[in-house]
Amino acid sequence: MAATRTLTEKGERWGRRWGSWAEEWGRMEEQQMPTYAEAIRRLAIGPGQRVLDIGCGTGVFLRSAADAGAEVAGVDASERLLDVARRRVPEADLRLADAVAAR
Repeated sequence: MAATRTLTEKGERWGRRWGSWAEEWGRMEEQQMPTYAEAIRRLAIGPGQRVLDIGCGTGVFLRSAADAGAEVAGVDASERLLDVARRRVPEADLRLADAVAAR
């Protein structure tokens, strides 16, 4: 897992804010599972496909996509959210990055 340090000042600030309640957010995000399952069904995500989740948070969607057989990767501006995602989806390529800072 490569470390990507591409954060703007705003990205760092928001990453700290979201990360301050990472575990709670992870539990709340699990309520989105029916929505994520429907998105995976409609997009026919499965084996042989690659999924990139920008702003992956705690990895709930990535876990669902990986369970469907996809190769998964994600970026988020919060290291604490990524820590939760790494526990949830250890096979994912997860990186600290700010989506608006990408060039």
